[in-house]
Amino acid sequence: MEPKYLWTGISIVFMWVAVGVVGAFGGNLVQEGLHDSTRIPVVVIVAALAVVATVFVARWGFRE
Repeated sequence: MEPKYLWTGISIVFMWVAVGVVGAFGGNLVQEGLHDSTRIPVVVIVAALAVVATVFVARWGFRE
């Protein structure tokens, strides 16, 4: 196994570990209006960014 593939895999794993940590300990983004409020867990945004980062890292790290 080449070190490039190893470090690519480790990078992807730790991105998703970070998503798990944010999911366990992160808060909510809250927008309050006059009559209602909206709460979005921060992990939703972090996971969306992790998906994009995973695709990018995998394409660059696992290519020949």
